[in-house]
Amino acid sequence: MPTTINQKGSALYFSLIVLSILLAVIFGVSTIIVVQLKTISEAGQSVISLYAADTGIEKALYDRKFVVFPTEIPPSSSEVLSNGAQYQTTIYQAGDPECPTTTAYWFCVESMGKFKDIKRGLRVDL
Repeated sequence: MPTTINQKGSALYFSLIVLSILLAVIFGVSTIIVVQLKTISEAGQSVISLYAADTGIEKALYDRKFVVFPTEIPPSSSEVLSNGAQYQTTIYQAGDPECPTTTAYWFCVESMGKFKDIKRGLRVDL
């Protein structure tokens, strides 16, 4: 069957359309995968930051029980942990504006954990 002028190049045009659609789908899926991988990575960093903040709280409670007398508040502290995470604790005496006696009897501990660019904080009123 002879081809007419209108049919010449139609296979090339059709293959370009199909290829363009496939590339759009592949780029869309790869973008979704990259975003999900970044979210998963940040979730892991968030957990490490939270545990660093918890370490600061535990350190303050340990200092309260074993290092200072029961009538004193432990000192504020900061430390870089072996995994690169760090924490910074701030301790307030009960009755300070940041630590009202309605929520705390002895003292309040605020601990901020940081790992890479993720920060998480905890607060304990005792």
